[in-house]
Amino acid sequence: MHLLADFEISFPPDEDGVDSWKDEREDYYQSCQAEFQNIISFTAQANELALKSRVCEVSPYLLILGNEPKFKITQEDLDFTDFRTIDAVDLPAVVNTVSNNRLPIEFHQRYSKIRKLRNRIIHQGAAGIGFKPNELILLLTAQYADLWPQKRFLNDWFEYISSTRFSFFHDGKWSSAGMELVEMLDVFFSALTSSQIESLTGYPKNKRRYVCLRCFSDEAIENAGGHPSSFRTAYLLNQTTLHCHLCDEQFAVNRLDCPEDDCKGNVLGTTEQHQGVCHTCGLP
Repeated sequence: MHLLADFEISFPPDEDGVDSWKDEREDYYQSCQAEFQNIISFTAQANELALKSRVCEVSPYLLILGNEPKFKITQEDLDFTDFRTIDAVDLPAVVNTVSNNRLPIEFHQRYSKIRKLRNRIIHQGAAGIGFKPNELILLLTAQYADLWPQKRFLNDWFEYISSTRFSFFHDGKWSSAGMELVEMLDVFFSALTSSQIESLTGYPKNKRRYVCLRCFSDEAIENAGGHPSSFRTAYLLNQTTLHCHLCDEQFAVNRLDCPEDDCKGNVLGTTEQHQGVCHTCGLP
């Protein structure tokens, strides 16, 4: 999403929606190949760690199955992390054998594809193919959805941005994780298909989203020139409850028409700080 957003900021689409930057876009993707390969390598590592965590839910000692350590009378204290663990290629079969949280065969196929690509990158310095963003999005979205069906991607994404080296510079007033995210949200919701959005958020792409006034305020989006309507990260759980997928908080709301003439919103805040503020346009 960072890579895609960087291009969209420098080469914004035409007002009529026509893509006038096809050649530039292809050239840009070609220059992103090193980053795309890093993404594949990190994904392979993340997949393996996620599978190992499922094995550890049963017993961590299953991780050293078939790799029994050699013990000696004079042996110094052993660190479990120094033991050789199950080979990556065998992890999916072990998970589906010992864990109740089994993964579908499609996951194993994607896992194998990612692992082979990672091995090419490590051993040959390149994967031998040209990666395309839409193909990577399809692959990574499906893997995430299978591994973390109860998670919410926006919250995970926000926590990740909050923990990178750039977070050192977040002062909460002129820079924040939310300010980084606001530039990518539109790209996220436009680049992914409806089924992909639903697998990551639990809601289809055309489901109406609302402004989380708490996130907008706490992340100081306004200081960066952002408009509340550009930071819609919340969905209605029911007629009177809003759930933000970014901060993972729920808020009671009133179903009243927005007083602004140009706004058709009918979800207003009830908290002391945002009493009567519209969750659609962000205006009181």
